[in-house]
Amino acid sequence: MSLRRVKPVRYYWLSLSVCAFVLAMTAKETYVPLVLLLPFLPEATLKQRLTHFIPYLVLLLAYALWRSFMLESWIGGYQDQAQSLLHLQLQLPVYLSNMLFGTSTYALLAALLVLSAVLYSLWFFRHTRYLILASSVLIAGPLLPVILLLASQSPLNQRLLILPTWAVCMASALIINQLYQRYRPLKLRILLFLAVLFMSFIWVRQAMSVHTILNQQRQAFEVKGRFIAHAKANQVLVDAGDWYAHGALWLRQQSSATAPHLLFDWIEMDQAALPDNEPASEFFQYQTACACIKNITPQLEPQLQQWRSQRKSTAPLSVQLSYQGHHLQWQFGPYTTGSYQIIDPVLFGASPLPAKGQVRTRYPEPQFRFYLRYQSPEGWIRYSPLLTLDFTTTPITLDWVNESTK
Repeated sequence: MSLRRVKPVRYYWLSLSVCAFVLAMTAKETYVPLVLLLPFLPEATLKQRLTHFIPYLVLLLAYALWRSFMLESWIGGYQDQAQSLLHLQLQLPVYLSNMLFGTSTYALLAALLVLSAVLYSLWFFRHTRYLILASSVLIAGPLLPVILLLASQSPLNQRLLILPTWAVCMASALIINQLYQRYRPLKLRILLFLAVLFMSFIWVRQAMSVHTILNQQRQAFEVKGRFIAHAKANQVLVDAGDWYAHGALWLRQQSSATAPHLLFDWIEMDQAALPDNEPASEFFQYQTACACIKNITPQLEPQLQQWRSQRKSTAPLSVQLSYQGHHLQWQFGPYTTGSYQIIDPVLFGASPLPAKGQVRTRYPEPQFRFYLRYQSPEGWIRYSPLLTLDFTTTPITLDWVNESTK
């Protein structure tokens, strides 16, 4: 559509294309910088392209002003971290390759095929050279503020790859078509066809593996949500999940005077987190094997004892938190391997977090009270005590270090 609209005086194409861009902006923010590609398209003259670019530029500026007013931020709700995250941002091509193609040897070969085709096009097809370079910058730019999410390589962050996936598909199709038109021998065309089949197979295999993991997550969301919606007040859901469980519990509380109790980690049970006036008689837990909720009351004590045996109270652990401009920044240590979780019964639930990062949030309470959980690669677990970040103080900071790390 955008290619046709630069042809002489077809304003209905221009209007339709502008409407499509507005819809894209409201659907996903990563589409916003896409219009900056228009001046680089190999269509019509540069003057015509710039003339037809004006409506998009007006929309782009209006969106940027509205966003900065609503979120008090220009860049994805994240503060500028270019200096501290430079070592991760330089690895962006590796993260994208792993998430798009996978990490197997065949996946690496497919990624190298795409890279080779792009480099070949840059060298031999001059009319698309600037388009490819501009596309690379505009597609990679919006991903830099969320590099910590990409570095985690979590399938849940595949949503960030909508635009890069589309770009790789379009680039592959355009470059392969150019190669097909350029080289006439049948053998070379057969090789191109086989290369397309190979890349398609790798991509479908990666998509299916990601879909399997995401489907398991969706099943867990649905099953836990139904339990929260229908459970009795004397029933407890153990390992309730993260942020979505709070939303389901809030919805239940709007329609009923009673609601089940949620435990996001065993540490809450160990610290007597259950209300005294409503002693729980039944404990339930989500089981991945059957994608169902099971009553674990008879097995509760053995599971609790097993969890206690995994705790390591003398291992080093440190927490640094600061809150400024609606941005919560953190750094956990001293470990670079393993995983960290915030256990917060009010907002976050049991949320996995990288060792260092920040998120834009408005906490609903005057104090943020949480446990930090560290899971080692060897299987042992270390908890912080119940920590408090007080939003009524100035500055809003928290610095806790376990005695064994001093």
